[in-house]
Parts: sequence; structure tokens; C-alpha cells
Amino acid sequence: MSLILDLAKTEWSSKVVVKSDIPTILFEENFFADGEYCIDILTSVRGQRVFILKSLDTPSEIFNLFIVCDALRRASAKEIVLVSPYLPYSRQDRKAKPRHPISAKVLADTLQSVGVTRVITVDLHAMQIVGFYNIPVDNIEYVYEILRLDPPRAQVVVSPDHGGVARATTYAELIKAELAVIDKRRVNPNEVHSMRVIGDVKGKSCVIVDDMIDTGGTIVKAARLLVSQGVTSVVVLATHGVFSGSAISRLNDCDAIDGVIVSDTHRNAISSGKIMTISIGPLISRVIEAVDNDRPLSKIINSNPFKD
Repeated sequence: MSLILDLAKTEWSSKVVVKSDIPTILFEENFFADGEYCIDILTSVRGQRVFILKSLDTPSEIFNLFIVCDALRRASAKEIVLVSPYLPYSRQDRKAKPRHPISAKVLADTLQSVGVTRVITVDLHAMQIVGFYNIPVDNIEYVYEILRLDPPRAQVVVSPDHGGVARATTYAELIKAELAVIDKRRVNPNEVHSMRVIGDVKGKSCVIVDDMIDTGGTIVKAARLLVSQGVTSVVVLATHGVFSGSAISRLNDCDAIDGVIVSDTHRNAISSGKIMTISIGPLISRVIEAVDNDRPLSKIINSNPFKD
């Protein structure tokens, strides 16, 4: 038997709970005066598979999750499945400079040490992160889901950097579009020194495909660069709308951008102006149902909707 523990309490998690036949766990969250977190799990979880729905969009949420997992393990839960569509620290997946941490590996090690037996997430920044885990990791590709809904069409799909080429290539093949890449040189995180377009984009409509939008600075620069190269329209499709700082106003104020589509994997993702947010809830619900019934996820993770 399985149970759902909805710690996210967001739109996507609410849709999962509503659509699922899996019972939910009753719980109470409390905080000490100094901010220390405590949870009281009011439903027995002994011998059960527990799906934790959790948004890990702040550092405190990550540590609170560790405490919850410890409570479940001490309560004799059989399996702990973390369902976190946005998995933080995924950009720190390698040692880029001397004495740099590999933070994605630190998170993987810690999640396993507190008892997580499986991870379900959406669009990891780099697939090599899966190799940091010794447990199953189901990485759901959002490009397939967006194509089932209202996909932005364009003549050219643009990857905003070399790291996202595989993702952009997948989307380009599905909508039968050409591919272009923006070659960028960074000086610091969230700070780009120079950019150039590799590919033929003049006189064509473009869709920029990326895994996340953080400050929005790179996307705005990419859109303006494309327009300067003669592009007729620019739509941005990203999975995670992290939207740090003034990202929302930066995107809405950019004349080069015609529209932005993101999912609600991150708490900051909202529909505003040019920005449209689509809930990841129905997709996550289908994944949980498949895992609960021990069915393969291949048709959900990477199925072409044009062939269904």
C-alpha cells in the first residue's frame, strides 16, 4: 500500500492529491521560537511506500525534508519516494574550478543517507546527476508534456548554451524545426560576457528551449541577440521558472520576447504579462500512478505525443 505526504502544498501538489486514489497522510508542522522545524506524522506509515510531495526551492526546505525523512524512517516506512519536480543544486554538477564543491553530489548523498529510496524529478540540469545516486531516479522530460498541451511552434529551436543542445534537439525533432545554438562565455554565475548565434535564424521564428530561467538576464540577452540577427519572433519555453530578483519584470519588459511558457515546479513561477505558467500536477500524477502500480515509465518520460 502507498500513502502521499503533501508537504509542498502548492497548485501542482494539490492536483496530484485530487487526481490520485492514494490516501494522504495527516501531519502537523511546528517551529520552535528560533526557527527549528519539527513534524508530527499523525498517520501510521509502517510498512508503507510514502510519496513525499515537496518543493525544494529554498535552503530551509531542503533541511526540513531531511527531518521528515528521518521521521518516516523511524516510523518504519518501507519506501520513501521523493517527488520534487525542481531539484536544487543541479547546476553544480561538476568541479568547474579548483576547490569548488560538487553540490549536486552532496544533495544526492544526503538524501540517500536519510532514507530516500527513489527520486522523481523533472528536467535535471544535467543527466550525469542521475549517476550520483545509487537509487532509482526518474527524470521526466517536460518537452513531451508541453507538446500534449499547447506547444509553441517555430521554424528554429534555439538552445541558449551548449549544455542544453540535447534538450533543444529533442524539441526540434518533435516539431520538425531547425536547430540553432547560442555560444556564450560566462565570467561568473548569472553573468555572461559574450554571446553569438551558431545557425541560420534570419527571417525565421524561434523558440528558445531551456531547463530553467533564474534571473532572466541570459534569456533577455539571447532574445535581443536573435532579434538583432533578423529573427521575426521569439518565444521562450523553460521548465523551471525560478524567477530570482526582478526576473519577471525583466522578461515582461523585454521587447524582443513575445512570450514565456514555464511550469509551476518552482514556487516563484506565476502567470504575469507575457509569462504563462502551466501546472506540472497532471504529469506528476500519472508518474506516481505508474510507480504505485509497478508499471514502466517509458511512455510517460519520453513518449512522442505525435505518435500516441
